[in-house]
Amino acid sequence: MITIEADWLSAFFRLAVIGLELAGTLTILVGAGLATFLFARRARAGDRTEAYSAFRSALGRSILLGLEFLVAGDIVKSLVINRRSTISSCWQGWCWCGPS
Repeated sequence: MITIEADWLSAFFRLAVIGLELAGTLTILVGAGLATFLFARRARAGDRTEAYSAFRSALGRSILLGLEFLVAGDIVKSLVINRRSTISSCWQGWCWCGPS
């Protein structure tokens, strides 16, 4: 395993994880809000079945995109940020993450 001791690099990855998690959360929330707004507007204007179908599609896309950001943040967090202490602290008597 390659270990680089640089405080600025660790800070960069921590900020990257925060940014990815924030982007994922905001993507889900804004997407859900926009999908709901568009559903209400379409449902008032015409066919509710078509409006519901479009709502589900838009909501699903926003959730999927938001989860991709969240998963990317988790990958960076688990593989780059303090991997050794994460593995050693995982065994607390109730959780076993497996060998390192």
